[in-house]
Amino acid sequence: HEIQTAYASGDLLPNDILLTDGIPAEVPHVAGIISLAPATPNSHVAILSRTLGIPFVYLAFEAQQQEAWDLEGHPAALRAVTDISLISAETLTETLTADLLALKAPEPLRIRPIQASGVYHMPTDPLTPEHIDRVGGKAANFGLLRRAMPDNSPRAMALTFDLWMEFLDQPFSGQTLRTAIADRLSHYTYPPLSMAELEQDLGIIQGWFKDDTSTSFTQAQHQAVLDALTDPAYGFDPYRNVRFRSSTNMEDSDVFSGAGLYDSFSGCLADDLDLNTKGPCLCDPNEDKERGVFRAIRKVFASFYNRNAVLERLRYQIRDSEAGMAILVHHSFPDAMEWANGVAVYTNEGQYARRIELTTQPGAVSVTRADAGLVPEQVEVYVSSFDDALYPTVRAYASLMPLGRTVMAWDKDYQALSRLCLSAAEEFERVTGKTQYALDFEFKKIAPEGRLIVKQIREVPAHKSEAVKTPFLVGGALSLETFQGEHEDVFASHRLKSRWQCQAESGWLDEPRLQAGLLSHIDLTYQAQGDLHRLVGQPNEFPSAGHRVALPEDHQVFRTRDHWVLQGLETPRDMSLSISLPRSAALQSGCPLVTLQDLDFVVDVNYADPVPGWGYQDGDFVLVDRQADTARLVPPQPDSPGDLPQHRRVTQGDITIAIEFYWPPHPTGPVAGYTAPLQRWQQTVITGLTDDPMVLTGYYAQTYRPEHHNFFEHFLFEPRLQPGLSPSILEELKALNICQIHVFYGPSGAKGTGVFFYSCK
Repeated sequence: HEIQTAYASGDLLPNDILLTDGIPAEVPHVAGIISLAPATPNSHVAILSRTLGIPFVYLAFEAQQQEAWDLEGHPAALRAVTDISLISAETLTETLTADLLALKAPEPLRIRPIQASGVYHMPTDPLTPEHIDRVGGKAANFGLLRRAMPDNSPRAMALTFDLWMEFLDQPFSGQTLRTAIADRLSHYTYPPLSMAELEQDLGIIQGWFKDDTSTSFTQAQHQAVLDALTDPAYGFDPYRNVRFRSSTNMEDSDVFSGAGLYDSFSGCLADDLDLNTKGPCLCDPNEDKERGVFRAIRKVFASFYNRNAVLERLRYQIRDSEAGMAILVHHSFPDAMEWANGVAVYTNEGQYARRIELTTQPGAVSVTRADAGLVPEQVEVYVSSFDDALYPTVRAYASLMPLGRTVMAWDKDYQALSRLCLSAAEEFERVTGKTQYALDFEFKKIAPEGRLIVKQIREVPAHKSEAVKTPFLVGGALSLETFQGEHEDVFASHRLKSRWQCQAESGWLDEPRLQAGLLSHIDLTYQAQGDLHRLVGQPNEFPSAGHRVALPEDHQVFRTRDHWVLQGLETPRDMSLSISLPRSAALQSGCPLVTLQDLDFVVDVNYADPVPGWGYQDGDFVLVDRQADTARLVPPQPDSPGDLPQHRRVTQGDITIAIEFYWPPHPTGPVAGYTAPLQRWQQTVITGLTDDPMVLTGYYAQTYRPEHHNFFEHFLFEPRLQPGLSPSILEELKALNICQIHVFYGPSGAKGTGVFFYSCK
C-alpha cells in the first residue's frame, strides 16, 4: 500500500530504484527493484521484470542490505546479471545520466491491433495464438490446452473484441465513451508529469465502466451474452460462479507478458436470469447482493484502465485504438475446491536441454504473491533427451507443509502434470513451428477427486539484448594493492609492493576516451631499496610518460597501458600500468555499466640491472636473474568473520619464525585448482636471529606467495620496512649483512624448503 501511495503522490518515480521490505502482488514500473525479503520466481512482479529487463533482486546478506540503505536518497545504479552490484552515481552529470536513461527506452512493441470478428463470442477449442487480434492472448492460447488436454482444462469460450469496441462506441455525454476517454487521457506522455492527476482521471474512467447509470450494454448485446452463457456447448452451470478473465492483445503474447496488469472477476449467471435485482447471490448465499455476469464483465473492462496497464501503453506508445479487452470465460474454482495450485515453466533450449520447474503451494495459497514466510515448494523435472523420461527432484519444500512432505502426491502427480505440460508443448510446436522457447502454465489440483486442471498457458517472452560495444564507466575512486597469491614469484611480488589511490571520471569508454587515458589521478606509494616512495598526479604528467591502447583480445574489450620512469632511485626504473576490461556476462547481456572494480590492473617494472627471482631448473628451485617484474593489483579486502586463520612455524638451527596470517573464506560451489591468496597479515615473530625478537606487522615488510593449491608457500620478510622497528635490531641485521629473509615452506623434508638470507644490494 505504501508503494502505491508513494507512486501516486510522485514520491516514487519511474526512474527510481525501489527499495522495499516486501513484494506485493503488483509493483508500478520503476527502474529497478531491491527487496529485503525473498519473492517467488513466479510472481507477477518477477515475470514482468524479466519481460521488461528490469533488475529485480533480493539482498540476503546484512552487508548488502546496509549498502542499499546507505545509498537511499542518492543517485545510484543497479546491475544484476550473474551478481548484484549497487553503484553510486554521484559523479554522473545530468547529460551522462540522460544518456544512460535513454538506453532504457523500450524497443517498439509490435502488437497485432484488435480486429472485429462479426460475433460476440467464440469457442476456445479451435483457437491458436494467431487469434490474439480477435480474442486476446489469454483466450487465443487457451485453444492449445483444449486440444492437448481436453480432460484437464475447463471448457471455455471467448468474448471477442467486438463487444469491447461496441461498448466504447456507445453514446456518452454528447459524444462516445471512446472519445470521452481519449479526451481525458490525450495529454499524458511517459512518464506522466503528475501521477496523482493520472490516478484521478483513471478512477473517473473506471467509474464510467462500472456504473450502469453512466454506461450500458444494448439489449442485443445483453441477449447475445446470455445466449452464449446458456449454450449447452459450454456447459455453464447458472448456479456456479463463472470466471471472466482479462484477455488483451497486450498480454500473454510472444513479445509481452502483461502479467498482473489487468484483473479478472467472477459472476453468477443465475443472478442475471432470475428477473430481479434482489440478493442474496444465487451462487454464493454468503454474498447479500447479486453478483451478476455483466457486473463482472464491466469490472474486467474497467481494468483496461488500471494505472500500470495505462503506463505500459504510454511507455510503448501503443494507441488505445490498437489495443482492447476481450474476455476468457470458464467456470470458477472456489478456494475451497483447491487442494493445491501453482505455476509450471517448461523450458526447451534444444533436445538436450529440457526441464520443467514446478512452483506449488497447498490449497489456494497464491504462488504469485510473496507473503512473508510463505515459501513455495520448488520441484525441478529433468526431461530425458532419449525417451522423454521424467526425473523430478525437490529443490525446496513448502513452508506450510510438514517437514519433508510434498504438496501433491509424490511423484505420481508431478509426473502426470509434467506429461500434460509436454503435451501442450507439442501442440505449441505444431502450431508455431518454434523449437526453442519457454512456456508458463497455471495449474490446480481440485476436489473432490484430486483432478489436475491446467487453466493457462503462455509463452514467456525473453528479454533480448545485444552485447555492449561501448561500455560506460561509472567513475569514482578505487584503492589497490599488490596481489599476494598465485601470480609471479615472491621476489617480484615483494619488489612491486605498492598501494594505489586511483580516480577516474564517468563517461563512455569510446576510442577518444581510451586514447586520452582512463585514470585522471594516481596517488602511488611503492617500496624500493628499503624505503617508501610516493608519486602523485595525472599519469600523463609523470616523468617520461607515455600511453597507448592495445587492440582487443578474444577475452577483453580493451587494454590501455600507461608508462613512466621512477626517478630519485640509484637506478631509475620503467614502470607501466596496464588496465583491461574483460568480456563480462554483464556486457554480453547488454548492460553497459562498468566500474573501476570491474577492471583488471597489472603493474610491471623493467630494471637496468638484473634482479633475483625464484625459478626451477634441473629439478631444483634456484635463484635466477630477471630484468622485469609483474604483479596484479587488487582492491584491499576488508576483515571478515569468515577469514581463515593460518599459522606456520619454521625452525632452522637457533632461529624460529612464527607466521600468523589469514586466508579468505573458501569459495563455495565447484572450484577447480583453487589456491588461497593472502587475505591479511596478523604478525610474524622471528627469534634467535637478533638479541630481541623481531615482530613484523606491516604491509611492506611481509610478502606471501603460495604455490598451486597452497602445497608450498613462500614468505619474504624485509625487517627494515617495518615501521618502528628497534634501531638496535636494524644494526644487528646490518652487521649480519641480512636484508631479506626468505622462507620456503612445504611438507616436512620437502626438497628445497628452508630459510634463506639475502644481503642488501
